[in-house]
Amino acid sequence: MTDITIEEKRLSRKAIKESIKFVQSLGRPVHVISHHKGWAVTEAGACRATQVYMRKEEAVRHAQAMVKAGTADYLVVHKTDGSVETWEGSVLEKAGISAPSR
Repeated sequence: MTDITIEEKRLSRKAIKESIKFVQSLGRPVHVISHHKGWAVTEAGACRATQVYMRKEEAVRHAQAMVKAGTADYLVVHKTDGSVETWEGSVLEKAGISAPSR
């Protein structure tokens, strides 16, 4: 194991803070996540799901409608294991962020 200097820790913390600020500047995300009853549509920071659907496609359609209506700024779709499958939204395109390849 390598020793990390105080300067490296400071730089690492700074990079993390900058990343968090950047993500927060993108706006309000809506997530489609796996749920024990199917697929949940959740807004960032919410304790409960906005809606739960049996099929992932239905949840994605609901979340896309939220983005279109302006109640969320972009959509993040997760896989069953919780990792990110894809994301979409004009705010992300403007920031130059492209969705991960499948």
